[in-house]
Formats: sequence, C-alpha cells, structure tokens
Amino acid sequence: MKKYLLFFPSLLLSYQVMNYGVLNNHAFTMPEGQVSVEASYLRTNDELDIFNIRDSELGTLSKYGSSIGDMSGFETEFGVGISERDSLFFNFQIWNLDYASSSLKNSQIELWNRYQLRRNRNAFIDSISFDIGYKRNWAEDISVSNPTVINSMIKKISPNSSYSIEEDGSIKDGDTEIMLFDDFGNRVSPEVNIEDTASDSIYLKFLFGKRVLRRTVIDFYTAFAYQNISTKIDVFPSSIVPNSLETDLDRDESVGTLGFSLISEFTSTILELNYEYSKIWREDLSYENSSNSLEASLLFPFSKSFVAFLGGKLMFQQLNTEIPYLYNRYTETQFDKKYGFAKFGLIYKIGAF
Repeated sequence: MKKYLLFFPSLLLSYQVMNYGVLNNHAFTMPEGQVSVEASYLRTNDELDIFNIRDSELGTLSKYGSSIGDMSGFETEFGVGISERDSLFFNFQIWNLDYASSSLKNSQIELWNRYQLRRNRNAFIDSISFDIGYKRNWAEDISVSNPTVINSMIKKISPNSSYSIEEDGSIKDGDTEIMLFDDFGNRVSPEVNIEDTASDSIYLKFLFGKRVLRRTVIDFYTAFAYQNISTKIDVFPSSIVPNSLETDLDRDESVGTLGFSLISEFTSTILELNYEYSKIWREDLSYENSSNSLEASLLFPFSKSFVAFLGGKLMFQQLNTEIPYLYNRYTETQFDKKYGFAKFGLIYKIGAF
C-alpha cells in the first residue's frame, strides 16, 4: 500500500505532464474546461540571494543608487481551457524594489490567448501553437532625495557640472552654498522625481512542442513584441538641472525573442527549465540591447489538482526586458549586471484533466 501511494502522483501526471508547468512556454494547450489558479511569492535579499548577485555583481554600486537592491513580490496567474485547442491566460504581478535609495512598486498585467494550430503525436513536431498577448508595466511616481544618489545622477548627466548636494540638503556651486526654503520658511532639500513610468507591449509568439519518451516535453519558441515606453524626470530646484538633461524619455522599441523550455517528470517531482534570449531594437540606445535569462522550477504534485513548487530566475542583464521603462540613457550602463530572485508557490486545478 505504501508503495502505491508513493507512485500515485506520478501515474496521474505522466499522460499530461505539460499541463503542470509553472513557466508556461509550452505548445500544448490546457484541456477543455480545466481552470488553473497559481499563486507565488517572489523574493531577493541577503538570505534569499540564491545566485549571489548582491556581492558578486552589485558590489558597492548600491550606495550610489546605481543598482536595484532587495525585492519582494507577489504573482498570480489564471488559465482556462476554452476548447480542445484554445486556452486563455491572465497574469498579475507586483514587485517592490529598492531602487535609487527609494522604493519602486512595479505592477504588471499580462493577457494572452494560446491557440494550437497542429497536434500530431506521430509527427516530428507534436504540437504547434501561437500566442497573441498584451503586457503592461507601470509604477507609482518615486522621489529621490539622497544627496549621494543625486550627485551621482548629476555627474552621469553632466560630468563637468559645478553643482553638488551636501548632506544637509544645501546646494554647493563652487564656493557658493545655497539653502532652500519653502513659502513657510521651512528648509527643503533637492529632489529628483521619476514620473509617468509605464510600458505597454503587444506580442506574437510561436511555440513548437515535442514529447520525448513518455515523461519529457521539449519546446522551442520565438516571439516578436512592439513596446511603447514612457518616463518623465522632474528636478527641484530646476536651476541645478544641466541643459543637457532630457526630461522626456518616452520611446518605442521592438523585441525579438528565442527560447527553449523543458519539462520532465520523475517519480514524485517535476522539473522545469527555461532559457530565453531577447534582442531589443532601440533608437539612440545601444549599450545593452540584448538579454539572457534562465529559469528553473521544481514541482511537487500532491494530487491531480494540487501542486507546490519552488524555483528561481536569473537575469544576466538585470531587468532589461522585464521592466522596460527602467532602461534609459541615464541608467543603461548598469544593465550589464546580473539580477535574480527566488520563487515559491502553489497551483490548483479544477475541471477536466
């Protein structure tokens, strides 16, 4: 009896192992009538720095506000099998990031439809599908008042600028020291405000799936996306703004992606891997216009309906394609650094299997 219970999850999942993936880059659609709900927690800090990013990659950059620090977040995804060949998905995420000595809250929604064009287990490619999707990232306005960070920004924009911000919030211009007061006579400090930050993208993705042996599925995919990005910069007081500062950083860009995904079932666990390469076409921005990422998840099915998982994601060019509005002419040199996070969660499925 004990032996039967040990292998029970494996016997249930081996027929449709592709329906239990977390990374969702598989050409196989959900069974008609099935509903899937996934919830996960995302985290990076000293204790959960699974890729040793903070020390090996960021080093002392964080004190200058030139890099992204700790992150905590939440992700939920819903999927439904509309028909035998058609599935609809919705994903919502919130990331809270330490950024430029402040806190950046990024929200993301993604909606996509996956339609299976072809399915034949006896063919060289078992399944061919395509996704049509829409994704939006946006953030609340953030204010940066840390003098060290603002000085670093000033030097990036205008290396020969004579302005610097002192620790007490006063402005120094050569031998002249300027203190700022509001209308009520209260001391105020210089601020850099980052506003109207958002990105909208539409994309088309083709996926090609192949079952290897009985318990492994391999997928290759390619995608093309068009993105519209907005970012505004406002500086107080405006007198310290160099003439060369561009305050409107809106732009359009295109992204091409190639990826590989694998999901394989073992006796009581499921392993999922995903590698992705993206090439970004940007006008007048050329420092880091490609991105590589690697994801892995280990799933523990307790039944046909209930699965727990843990994993992580490593991005070799930071958040280059994850949060597009963070990349601009003043931040692009930080995007040759790695960044990653751990991911833990649960999946619950109801309906047909």
